[in-house]
Amino acid sequence: MTHFLHGIFLFSLTTAICAERPAAPPVNLEIEFQIVALPQAIARPLVKDLRDKAKAEAAHLELERLVTEKKARLAGWIATSGVSGQMTYAESIEEYRYPTEFTPPAVQFVPNYSSDKPVVPPPKVDVSMFAPAPADFEMRQLGVRLEVEPVVSADGRHIKTGVVPQHTVLTEMNKTTIERGDLGVKVTVEQPVFQSLKCNQVLTLDNGRPALLGVFKLPKSDEVEIFILRIDVKKPD
Repeated sequence: MTHFLHGIFLFSLTTAICAERPAAPPVNLEIEFQIVALPQAIARPLVKDLRDKAKAEAAHLELERLVTEKKARLAGWIATSGVSGQMTYAESIEEYRYPTEFTPPAVQFVPNYSSDKPVVPPPKVDVSMFAPAPADFEMRQLGVRLEVEPVVSADGRHIKTGVVPQHTVLTEMNKTTIERGDLGVKVTVEQPVFQSLKCNQVLTLDNGRPALLGVFKLPKSDEVEIFILRIDVKKPD
């Protein structure tokens, strides 16, 4: 009985000490996502080095040098902060509104005749020279967005994270012919062409080392876009 009561006392004492012990502070993170656009010929060897952990840091510094010298361009950049074990979401977006349906142009004639003269039909008019009126619109979000859910290892050296980066751009405007068969009317309108670059992956990063997420070929161009993610574990104050 004495041993039993002694065990209860130790259990209660241990529970009280644990209850008074403060919870571990959250692990804060600095998160940086870059999109660098540059010619394929320059990008090819750099992409190879970015895949090599021993050369990744030097390759990233070379990319930044090329951007500074305007031999490459920073097409997107997000720098934010987060906490280990929690989702972090950031975006830099422009809402682009464009028409998707049109009402063909029309010309109205007011007849000018009297009862004592024969009626002459109005002349035919080519309405294709007039712009159609937009009847309905849609909206597309252009820009950069990033979703990450990082978890720092116990020793703080590695970060396992799910990551979804995306870059959406307006590439050009194409002319499209719209025909209303019931009216016999054809009109030409401009419609936007978008490009969306996106990947969805889970990977393990080294603390503070840039990692290659993806390489994307741009249409009608010799350029590629390189997605790079870097996460730094912040030291507690």
